[in-house]
This record gives sequence, C-alpha cells and structure tokens, in this order.
Amino acid sequence: MGPIDPQERRRAWLTAGLTAAALLFVPFLVWLVLPAPPKIPVPQVIAATNEPEPPPRPAPSPRPSSPRPPPAPEPTAAAEEAGPVRGTVLAPDGSPLSRAWVGCTDRELATTSDSDGSYELPPEAAGCTGQARKPGYGSSDTATLHAGSPRSNTLQLLGGGRIEGNVVDEGGHPVTRFMLAVEKFVGAEGDDEGSNGRARTIEDERGRFVMENATPGQYVLTASADGRPPARSDPLDVQPGRSVTGVRIVLAKGGVLRGVITDVKTRTPLEGARVALDALTSTGVSTTPSVKTDAAGKYELGGVPTGGPFSIRVEKSGYRSRIVSGLTSRGGELTSDVGLMPKAENDPDMELGGIGAVLAPTPNAFGAVVVTTTPDGPAAKAGLLKGDRIVRIDGASTDAMTLTDCIQRLRGEPGTQVSLTIERDGKQVRHDLVRATVTR
Repeated sequence: MGPIDPQERRRAWLTAGLTAAALLFVPFLVWLVLPAPPKIPVPQVIAATNEPEPPPRPAPSPRPSSPRPPPAPEPTAAAEEAGPVRGTVLAPDGSPLSRAWVGCTDRELATTSDSDGSYELPPEAAGCTGQARKPGYGSSDTATLHAGSPRSNTLQLLGGGRIEGNVVDEGGHPVTRFMLAVEKFVGAEGDDEGSNGRARTIEDERGRFVMENATPGQYVLTASADGRPPARSDPLDVQPGRSVTGVRIVLAKGGVLRGVITDVKTRTPLEGARVALDALTSTGVSTTPSVKTDAAGKYELGGVPTGGPFSIRVEKSGYRSRIVSGLTSRGGELTSDVGLMPKAENDPDMELGGIGAVLAPTPNAFGAVVVTTTPDGPAAKAGLLKGDRIVRIDGASTDAMTLTDCIQRLRGEPGTQVSLTIERDGKQVRHDLVRATVTR
C-alpha cells in the first residue's frame, strides 16, 4: 500500500469532526423542543427527615399612633432612705407611757412601747393607720404613720373612765362586805382581757364601790356576799374620761338546796361527796362555799339562787362527776337527790344534761359562739358548726347575756327541749334540740 495523500488526511479529520458535532447538536435540539418531564413526588417518610424551610415572615403591622406613656418617676431620696417607723406613746397628761400596744389597724404589725414610751415598727408599717391602746386608758386617735419622722408618729392615749355604785340587799340596805368583779367587758376594739376579772373584796358601811381607770367600753359587773348568790349589774357604757354613777347591784338572800347523794348501782349513800354551785359566773366570783355529804349521804347547800336556772356539780373520788342543771329555787328551798356512776378505767370523767356543745364568748359582743360539738350529741346532729353564733335561746335574745347565762339556759334534764337560733354567714336558722346525757 502506498503513502496517504496529506490532502486526503485533512478531509478525513474534517469529516470526523463534523460527525461528532452533529451527534452533540441533536440531543441539545431535542432538549429545547420537548417539554420537561414531570417531577416525581418524594415519599412522606423521606420528606419527614428533611428540615422544612421556614415560612416567610409577615410584614410588621404598623404601630398605633398613640403617644408613649410618660416614664415612671424616679424614686425620691426619702423613699430610698426609708427605715423603721419610730414614735412615742404618751399618757393623757403628756408623760411617756410604757407597755402600751402599738400597731397598724389595717395591717398585722404591732409592738409595745418601751419604758420611755418609744416604739419601733418595721419599714412595712409606713403609711398604715396606727393606734395605741392600754388597759385603763382610752385608745389614741388613729394616725398615718411615717418612716423617718418620729415626731409625727406620737400617739397619745385618752383618760380611762370611772364607775361608782352601791351593793344592797333585797330591802335596799347596804351590804357592807362583798366581792366585786368584771363579768364581761366589750371594748371598742374587742374584748380586753386586762379588764376582765379584777375580783376584789370591798368593805364599806354604805356598800359603796369605785372603779378608777376603767378601759372605755361596755361592762357587766358581778357582786357576791356571804349567804347571797352572785348578782349582776345592768350593762354599763363607760366613756373616756367620764364617770358612770348610780350603779346598783341587789344581792338577794339565797335559798337552800338539800338532797342525798348515792351510788347509782347499789343505791347506797355516799359520804364525803362534794356539792358546789357550777358556772354561775365566768370569773368564779362566789362566796357560796361547797359542802360535803354526811354519813347518810345528805347535804345542805345554802346561798343558792332563788331564781333560775342554775347548776350544781357533784364529785367524789372513784366516781364520775355529775353536773345537775335546770334547778330553780322559787320558794327559797329545793330538793335534789343525785346518783353517781362508779368510774372504771378509761371511762369519761363527767356527765351532764345538755346539747353537747362547748361555748366561748362572742368576740366583741355579748352572747356565745360554738367552739366544738360532741360527736353524736344533739348539737352535732342538728348540724351546728364551729363559729356559729347563738343569737336566741327559747326566743330570748342573747344580746345582753353573758357566757354563763347562755350555758345555764342550754343545760337541762335529758329529754327536755330547747330552741335556739344560730347565725352563720349572715343568715339565721332556728333549731329545736332535745337535750341528752353528754359525757366528757
């Protein structure tokens, strides 16, 4: 074979190049002319593994055109330097008064004044309504307390009141020796324990008594003398710096209560059982002494109330104590025989006839409120609850009754009925209860 002509070689290369270009141009032309193939959806399982693109943020809404609120005021130097509330308590004559209660009437913050009358309350007391009180004085006027201004926190108490009167017998003659006590006190700010009790024995030819420095408020006084059961005054309204005069307490001659105390099971008489009046006064002021039974189980108790009702307590070692209630000595003499139950181990200590409720004085008022009830007792079965206020007993209002008045009226023989009206949450409901034997 001979040598290849160079011109022929160039033609061969040119032909190969044009052929290759044509092969590349045809797919490109097809890609331009034919439509794009459809997209294949991605399976949900696979799609869930991919983070979705965040949605586009909405355009911010235009702000209202109302003006901006003014900036809060900067704290003042006085507020930054606020410290304890300090002040002084003064007596009516302007002298410093120690051991006075000082506090906020609108907040639970209180203290007592020192020997120089000064007091200090925490910074939280600033701006509160302050007041000072002490038994034997009228409460101070209220004042707004300020921190860092001791002079503006001076609280001056008012003068106490004065009570004067006489104790006489049923004929109007002076009782020259007697005991006197505060049976009930209701102050402007509530019960003042410092004014309750104050029992003292007084001897005076005219039967006269005087009570100085009485804390302003309402009082009921109790007096008692030998052979004469306790008697009370009418409610007395004592004002600051003023006197209540002409108070008259009548001590009538007492009656006589007789009877026999026996063992309830064997009916044998019990010697040495003690018999005493029970719950005649809340102060315990009574000159009527207890008595003991003789060998025949007999007793004679003088100085018992000639009205009623009243109660006696009978006690003897080895026996359950018993309170006998609802006694009335209208004619001056009364007989009451009592049987006592032998006391076994773990037995109740005492029994009585009543409604099965423990009472307490009504806060800031006369009358009584329920403290607790005996399970399955008449009061519990009637639905009485702690805090119920007793407003009527057998139709009589308790507004002028002391705690012992209420107790004596609710006690009585088992099986007898008593009607009472209680107040709860501003509503009054009447209950008719049948007394039962209550043990404690």
